[in-house]
Amino acid sequence: MYKNETQEIVIEAPNESRFDIGKKQWEMLSLLIDKYEKMDISSITSSKFEDKTWLIPTEDYFSKPFIFESLYKHQSALPLIVLLKIFIVYCMKVLDYSHGTVRGKVTYLITSFCPQLLGLPNPILSAEKNAPWVSLAELGVHDLYLMITNKSIDKVSDNYTSALSTLEKAQEFEDLQIFLSGFLTPWTHEGVTSKTWTNSCNTIENKVVSNRKPYSSFSEETISGIVKSASKLYQGISVSPEHGIELSNEDKSLPIVAFLTLIKRLRLKYLKGRNYTNLNTFFTRDECFQKLLYKEQNFLVELNHKQEDYLRESEFDWYDKSINAEWFTELFSIAQSGALWVVLLSTGLRNVDLRNLKTDCLKYSKQYKIWFLECQIKKTRNTIYIPIGEPCIQAIKLLKLLNYSKDSNFLVQNRLFSFAHGPHNNNDNLCRVGNTINRRLSAFAKRFNIKLETISEEDEEGTCHCIRATLAGYIGTNSTLSILILKKLFGHSNMLMADQYIRHNVLVQKQRKKMLESMHSQISHDIAVSIANKEIAGPKSTELLKGASHLEQKIKVESKNLSEVDVHKKLIQVLAEIILCDIQNEQTNTLLTPMAVICMRATNHSKDSPCSINTNRLEREKLGVSRAMFSALPRLPNPSQCIGIDCADALATKMHSLPLLEQFDWYTNVLRKCTDKKHKMTEDATHFIDTYYPIVMSNDMLNEAELFRKKYGSALFELYSDNRPAGYFDVK
Repeated sequence: MYKNETQEIVIEAPNESRFDIGKKQWEMLSLLIDKYEKMDISSITSSKFEDKTWLIPTEDYFSKPFIFESLYKHQSALPLIVLLKIFIVYCMKVLDYSHGTVRGKVTYLITSFCPQLLGLPNPILSAEKNAPWVSLAELGVHDLYLMITNKSIDKVSDNYTSALSTLEKAQEFEDLQIFLSGFLTPWTHEGVTSKTWTNSCNTIENKVVSNRKPYSSFSEETISGIVKSASKLYQGISVSPEHGIELSNEDKSLPIVAFLTLIKRLRLKYLKGRNYTNLNTFFTRDECFQKLLYKEQNFLVELNHKQEDYLRESEFDWYDKSINAEWFTELFSIAQSGALWVVLLSTGLRNVDLRNLKTDCLKYSKQYKIWFLECQIKKTRNTIYIPIGEPCIQAIKLLKLLNYSKDSNFLVQNRLFSFAHGPHNNNDNLCRVGNTINRRLSAFAKRFNIKLETISEEDEEGTCHCIRATLAGYIGTNSTLSILILKKLFGHSNMLMADQYIRHNVLVQKQRKKMLESMHSQISHDIAVSIANKEIAGPKSTELLKGASHLEQKIKVESKNLSEVDVHKKLIQVLAEIILCDIQNEQTNTLLTPMAVICMRATNHSKDSPCSINTNRLEREKLGVSRAMFSALPRLPNPSQCIGIDCADALATKMHSLPLLEQFDWYTNVLRKCTDKKHKMTEDATHFIDTYYPIVMSNDMLNEAELFRKKYGSALFELYSDNRPAGYFDVK
């Protein structure tokens, strides 16, 4: 145990000046530095206490150094640096944590927590020499909450909060009390664990505002290349329900199955009593293996895995020109990574859920004649069944063949092949970290010179996450039921997550942009045709017809050789370009409203529109904002409350306002059949009128019909007078 052997210094006493407090703090800090510079910390680092990087006294590849370089750039951050260094000693010597665990915690503190401390208006644990510095106790619970959630707007990291929990616990260590005493985390304040608190932060209900970055997706070219390369591995594998996940006898003649099966058999044959380092030489000279190499040499070329690239050079004839061990292990790796790509592209599984697939995950429904993949979803803690097609079934059967640990029930195993002595490992052989899968997927693409350019360093799940987003993008651009499909496929507990995958997906965004461009082009052309044909009505029509007439005269002057027909076509083209330009530059709204008129309101119009005046008034009253201030910015119209032809921005066209004509017809029939006593009606019609006349009268529908006819009669006459008999639109 490490005890505090520094002399006792009371940091703060009544009526002390800031200078006196700072001086005592730095005296204590100096004593701590002196103590740990003399202390033997060789089991933790081979470097000196004051070094900017602490090297690890081991040759273990996975033992990486502690790097404080980024903090030394802040000349006043010495108290913070000393805290972290003593914190490492505390974790490894007092708590007996491993190097990997401590390095993970310290890395989160250095990269996430410390920059926030130093970036505060009143920095924590940072000051010029002899000036007082503020300890972590000065951070209120609410301050820490904002720091944690603001750092990870999308998702609060469990590792981050775990590191802060250990930091909170470290205030029990005497040498750290000067920095930490009184430090309180939000979860301790609430009386829950950091994990429980983190989970509650990441629920939809608590994420009121979520600024998600767009999900990375692979291009169609990338996925096409991956599928083309992977299909060489699994094509031909049977999917007969009678064999389930096992391979049939016919499957054993397929190139990849034949190689994997033979290599496993040769391992058992030559391993007995021999040095496993020479097994690859025995394999190379085996007659069955030589025949298979010759037979399937084209297959190996397609995999970019020719044996000529892996031949050994040795002074001994027996070992010379034999295939080295890497060729065998890489063949297993190629088979697994190709199969993983296919499964992920078929299901969109998360990295962790892929790694937790069981060997009995492949299910066949006799009732529905369809294959399913049984998946335990870790995030939502439920089991889902994903319908899969033939390529995915074949890939899963290939993964089962690759299993190294016979006693393991995990489908995706970490170790695939080994020349070592002994039986196959009896442990679970699970891929415990997501990077294992991501590295193998990336290696597969690299082998076939396929660039995975859309993977960003900030993607938490890397490659698997990008495949998931790519599948979401494909579904989002090819199905009107995309949210429902993704909710089922991805195992989401609500529609919001599926919507996030679609709305923020790059592929979907491109498709929607393409659809919008097509829609804008179409409506611009339709409006232009209506204007050129003088088939428009409403308050906006006079202005538009006047402008069109001016354009038509200009075209005739500039192009004197054009016929009337060509002038008309040119007019439509020019009008369409002007309207489309206004839409693309967001100068007009150009919305087809539920009242079957087109809203041509200018986007820079700040005055309340008739359709939004009530909504805006209520919003102003709620916010307590004056009308002058509220109207300083443009206000969007509210199409759901459109008042129709009475609005100054409304445009009725013969092409788009047919619903108005149908409504006019309906009200006309109501008036005629309910008021014209001389009108002859069939027995059914009489019965209908007798039944519904009271309803019509009680709802004042006759008055409504008269008002509608008065309102739209003249405009509809301009548009559809040739479609109805004379006098039809006359309104008294």
